[in-house]
Amino acid sequence: MATKTQTFQTAKQLADFIGSEDIPRGQIIDIEHNASGHPVLTYDDGAFTYDADTGGGTVNVPADARVVEISCHAAGGDGTLTIGGGDSITVRSGQSFNVLGADKLVGAVALVFSATLDYYVSWTA
Repeated sequence: MATKTQTFQTAKQLADFIGSEDIPRGQIIDIEHNASGHPVLTYDDGAFTYDADTGGGTVNVPADARVVEISCHAAGGDGTLTIGGGDSITVRSGQSFNVLGADKLVGAVALVFSATLDYYVSWTA
């Protein structure tokens, strides 16, 4: 994962840069202000990758990745999602679960979808 930092003179310059570079929201790591009060953008410029399928399954996110989105849908019964061996998240039948900007989830992690109709996970690496 290649992390870049860029400093701007104004917030408008920052906004114009994000728009012109077409940086997906999930690739923005942080926006802070330096000691001079100028906005500083930190973002991933790595490749965008995804895994999607129908039914349940496991997505193994690589060690050098930052998760951008996690999404799944259940139908015909409840499904579950487990992130990195943590507690199961129940997805009720007929409902969806979606996390945009899951960028705090960094590094090797397994996402296990069980009894879901379909799922989608994207990341930058």
